[in-house]
Amino acid sequence: MKRLLTTIVALTLIAPSLLRAQAPAPSLAGLWDAAVVVNGLEVPFRFEISGSGSSISGSFFNGDEKVTSTGGKLEDGALTLNFDHYATAVEAAVVNGRLAGIYNRGTTYYPFYAKRFTPPAAFPNEVPQIDGLWQIGNVASNKGEAAWRFIVRQSGAEVTAAILRVDGDTGALAGSYRNGKFIVSHFSGAGRWCSSSRHRKTDRSRSFGIAPRRWLP
Repeated sequence: MKRLLTTIVALTLIAPSLLRAQAPAPSLAGLWDAAVVVNGLEVPFRFEISGSGSSISGSFFNGDEKVTSTGGKLEDGALTLNFDHYATAVEAAVVNGRLAGIYNRGTTYYPFYAKRFTPPAAFPNEVPQIDGLWQIGNVASNKGEAAWRFIVRQSGAEVTAAILRVDGDTGALAGSYRNGKFIVSHFSGAGRWCSSSRHRKTDRSRSFGIAPRRWLP
C-alpha cells in the first residue's frame, strides 16, 4: 500500500509537466498588427494568418483585396510564408506570442514584427471626424504639381485613404487613430507608403500636418 501511494503521488507530480510538454502550440490564426522597417521608417499594416503547420498561410491587404502567400510552414516556433509572385518571404520566430523576424526580398530584407490585433482604445467622442476630401499643399513633385488631393473614408477610429496625383494614386492606405494622431500606410508585400498625420482643431477649420485644408473645387 505504501508503495502504491508513493507511485500515485509521483504520477500526480509528473503528470502536469507531461501535459505541458505535449500541449499543442497556440494557434497563430487571426488578425495581426504588423510592421516592417524600411530605411529607418516603421511602416505599420494589417496582416492575417490562417491555418497551421504545413497548411499555414498569411495575407497582406491591398485595400479590400487580399494578397495571400503561395506556401508556408510553422515548425518548432519558426514561421515561413512564401510569396512566390513577389519572390519574397516572411521569416519569423514566435516569441512570447509575438512574431519577430524579417521580410526577405532576396537581395535585401526588412525587419518584420507583429503582435495580435487590438482595436484602437480611443473613445468615439475622442476621435476627430476627417471623412472627406482634403488638399495636401507644398508638395515636392517632379510633375509640376503644387498640391495633391487626399481622400478619406472613416468608420470610427479606422480610416482608409488615398492620395491622388497626376500620375495616379498611392493605392489604398489604411490605418487608425492612436495616441492623438492618425497613421495611415500601405504595405501589400510589393510596395510601401506611410504617413503620420496629427489632427488639430482651430477656430476656422480642422487641419492636418499633411493635409492643411479641405479640398475646395
